Amino acid sequence: MKSVVLIKQVQEAPSVQGEPGGPGKVVADSQNVTNPYDLFAVEEGIRAREKHGGEVTAITLGGDTAVESLREALAMGVNGAVHVKDAAFDELDSSGAARVLAAAVEKVGDVDVVFVGKATIDTNMGVTGPMVARHLGMTVLTEVFEVGEVDAAGRSITVKRLLEDGLQEVKAKLPALLAVTKDINEPRYASLLGIRKAAKAPVTVWSGADLGVTATSATRITARTVPAARSAGEQFQGEPEELAEKLVAKLVEGKFI
Repeated sequence: MKSVVLIKQVQEAPSVQGEPGGPGKVVADSQNVTNPYDLFAVEEGIRAREKHGGEVTAITLGGDTAVESLREALAMGVNGAVHVKDAAFDELDSSGAARVLAAAVEKVGDVDVVFVGKATIDTNMGVTGPMVARHLGMTVLTEVFEVGEVDAAGRSITVKRLLEDGLQEVKAKLPALLAVTKDINEPRYASLLGIRKAAKAPVTVWSGADLGVTATSATRITARTVPAARSAGEQFQGEPEELAEKLVAKLVEGKFI
């Protein structure tokens, strides 16, 4: 089975600074990390190869530092890594990124399954994966927490999905894109040998020209607002019985009881 895992490097905890209640700007005051949800996708891609054979390739779209996430995936055990890097793609939104990533998956060729994390912690939108699937004409399955039978001959895959009101088992046609949750597995730790090999492993670099694709953003961020400061809470001191009376009095005063 030939699989691709789409991963993204994000800021661990970016902050927005500015006057409370007013406009703000994102400040790059934290380290870059691989999107946590994507590590579950990497692990599932490796497990699929271990169970069904074949190969798994990690693909990322980003600037120079994004290669660090590819090295992490290589250290975990993926077969190959592709870095899509082009200055024209630096500020793409999810729509534009999906078009570029779809072109990269298509260039890999004959892919059976694409694994992605359910969302990224920088935008928490969870739409890039499904849009990639749409460009490629793939079946899309979100909120996947378990991968079951893969029928290579019948070109089908069975998965379990986590819904708000229960669980759902789905049998779908291949090729398919699976957006996985953190409940699907426990990502492995890279071995020291794996880390050393990953540091020397070749990483394929593709530009927009290599992919034959141009992309623009369908949306743009028009404003960022810093949350207004909250008033300080009121604290009570005293014996338990006295505190209980004060609390009840406040609840009555506020018409909560």
